[in-house]
Amino acid sequence: MLLIFAGLGMMIWNGCKSKNENENQKPGSAEQTKSATGPRYDTVTIANMKFSPDTITVKKGDTLVFINNDIVPHNVTEKDSAWQSQTLNPEDIWKFAPDKSYDYFCSLHMVMKGKITVE
Repeated sequence: MLLIFAGLGMMIWNGCKSKNENENQKPGSAEQTKSATGPRYDTVTIANMKFSPDTITVKKGDTLVFINNDIVPHNVTEKDSAWQSQTLNPEDIWKFAPDKSYDYFCSLHMVMKGKITVE
């Protein structure tokens, strides 16, 4: 009987989680998360004043997810200013689907550089 109540309690608790708890889950820490039906999500983390990985190869149609895990704001800016993210405060996420290869950097911290190669 105690097991039944414990099981019910867990089901109620899990059902009561706020919507934000589930929505704020970040993509896996692995660099590539494959979708079973199509494009995949590739993750670039920003930490310790670096993009990691700083060079990444993706397929056309894939989405890059930039996650700022640093303690200061950053952005992602294409070398020739073809595109730029908004300022990413700590824990902000920016998604981008590159259509060709690009070199990029953080315009707030010019030493931070990266490269996207699209196959």
